Amino acid sequence: MNTEEARPNLLVPLATMFAGIALIAGALLLEPVFAASGADIAPDFATLDTDADGTLTDEEWMKSAPASMMSADIAAAHYSMYDVDRNGSVTRAEYDRVNEEVLGEKGQSI
Repeated sequence: MNTEEARPNLLVPLATMFAGIALIAGALLLEPVFAASGADIAPDFATLDTDADGTLTDEEWMKSAPASMMSADIAAAHYSMYDVDRNGSVTRAEYDRVNEEVLGEKGQSI
């Protein structure tokens, strides 16, 4: 009979905390980029998803107008921020979620 108590997995809350910190840090970097471009809203996902397959690849992002206004390292960091589940592509839901957190309700500047 095993009398050991189950120990909580501390990695899950720790990973969640770091993901939240990364999202906030990305938000602080992304908001001035959109402001500097004169844009009041983030580009529409469909504009960025140039092959219209429903996902934004890193290649599509790096060729986008927002990414072209950043250094390659910063643009890659922004793509990573959008790829919330870290599967190598960004869905509309991920893109919208990050933009809501960064730019406010419906992508409008805060």
